[in-house]
Amino acid sequence: MVKRKFSPEDRRQHPRANEEVPVMYQKPEGKEIKNSTTRDISVGGIAFETEIFVPPATTMEIQINKPINGGMKATLPIHVNAKVIWIKQADTGKYKLGLEFLGMEERYREEITKNVEEQLKNGGEV
Repeated sequence: MVKRKFSPEDRRQHPRANEEVPVMYQKPEGKEIKNSTTRDISVGGIAFETEIFVPPATTMEIQINKPINGGMKATLPIHVNAKVIWIKQADTGKYKLGLEFLGMEERYREEITKNVEEQLKNGGEV
């Protein structure tokens, strides 16, 4: 895992942490549900890879399956709409997406905030 340090001018609005969490997503006009894994996460959004090109400003339905209580079996499914902010093609031929959460429920915000703070204490900053 490569950690990058940003100057205060480069920092995003919300701290983000490296974390690989299963995520399912679906474009509004699509019927197919796709699976991926987050690359980083913050209370403001996530980044993950996909095989399909998704134009910026596209809104997608997201489900993040966040492990809870340190266990692999118990998860908190976080349902939220998210807007694609940026897209880059990776060396693998896949696309890296950066998404901003739209209208997230407070209980999900609290869980992600708590998780990011814990990750940052353990050196998991992006």
